[in-house]
Amino acid sequence: MIVTTRSTPARTPRAKALAGEPVFEVLGDSAYGTGEARAALTDSGHTAVIKPAPLRPAVEGGFTLDDFIVDETAGTVTCPNGVT
Repeated sequence: MIVTTRSTPARTPRAKALAGEPVFEVLGDSAYGTGEARAALTDSGHTAVIKPAPLRPAVEGGFTLDDFIVDETAGTVTCPNGVT
C-alpha cells in the first residue's frame, strides 16, 4: 500500500459529505496496517474501522472468552456456571 499525507488540515467525514466529497469507512485488520497508514486515512478525512472476527467456541456448543468474567486486578476468572 502506498500512503501519502497532506499538509492541509484534515476535514471531518461530515464536512466532506456536506461538500459532496466521497467519504469512506475503511475496514481492515490492524495487524496488517501501520500507524502511518491509519494516520493517512484520518488525515484524508476517512474513518478506519477495525472489525474483528466474531469469537467462536473451540468446540460446538462450547464457550468463548466473552462467556467468562475476567478480573485482572483480583487475578480471577469466573466461568459461565459462576465458579471463580
